[in-house]
Amino acid sequence: MKTRKVVLIGCGAVGTAFLYGAMNQNLFDEYVLIDAFEGAAKGNAIDTSDAIPNLVQPPKYVKYGSYDDCSDADIVVITAGVAQKPGETRIQLVGRNARIIQDIANGVRDSGFEGITVIASNPVDIITTLYQRMTGFDPHRVIGSGTSLDSVRLNRLLCEKYKVSPKSVCAYVVGEHGDSSVSVFSAATIGGIPLAKFGGKMTEAQQNKMHNEVMRMAYKIINLKRATFYGIGAALNKICRAVLQDENIVLPVSCVTNGTYNLQLGWPAVINKDGWSRPIKLELNKAEKAKFIKSAKQMKKVYDEVAAELGIE
Repeated sequence: MKTRKVVLIGCGAVGTAFLYGAMNQNLFDEYVLIDAFEGAAKGNAIDTSDAIPNLVQPPKYVKYGSYDDCSDADIVVITAGVAQKPGETRIQLVGRNARIIQDIANGVRDSGFEGITVIASNPVDIITTLYQRMTGFDPHRVIGSGTSLDSVRLNRLLCEKYKVSPKSVCAYVVGEHGDSSVSVFSAATIGGIPLAKFGGKMTEAQQNKMHNEVMRMAYKIINLKRATFYGIGAALNKICRAVLQDENIVLPVSCVTNGTYNLQLGWPAVINKDGWSRPIKLELNKAEKAKFIKSAKQMKKVYDEVAAELGIE
């Protein structure tokens, strides 16, 4: 049986939330940790190794490593970067995190890595696109977490409103993982039934209020506890599982679709062993489409500015 190996780059709160979740779900057999602060990688390797004897299905090992370890990895997960501070938007992180991803991209590319990259560093859509351009990897094999977490939040609020299991709700947030995101209420369903027919149509004011709650959720959590990490850690676990098990599941990730100016933005796509294979044909209403186009234009402007600074086409 083939050994499943992951290299985690970035051992902060998000990275370790992903790591612990993956270990408990038996996603990988081998875990290699890399961090700009060597002590963080070494310390977390020791700490999580102490959990191995108590796991139901323990991995072979968790260890500190280097970019050379990427050469035979199935998946590289990147969570490295400066975290959001209270009141700070994800876009405001772009300058600092673009420099960080440049070093990471060089290290991963030069290792000879041929697997799938999964990225959660913010602003994730811009960072994912930059990493893909810097490495020259096939865009389909570079997956940003996109609006996976935003969509989970929307689904959770809808299930609370309509008093159903979140497993019965299907609703997507598209565009930027950030302030210009778009909640697609027009295509949302519960048990395959359109929202309006299931439990009464939501008014525009109700939709706007719920979307604002989704969009502001990270700010709320950061103000309360300084960082968000469990939700995105679980989202990364789900993306990796879809890749490893060739699930062909639809997830809202950073991918290229119509109207994204060739940038990887949040949109539902089929995820399997080859990465994101194809975006789905999600129909937006007129207002949602206008908001999505606006979001894409804003991301294009930000990307062009940072790419020019870094000398990337």
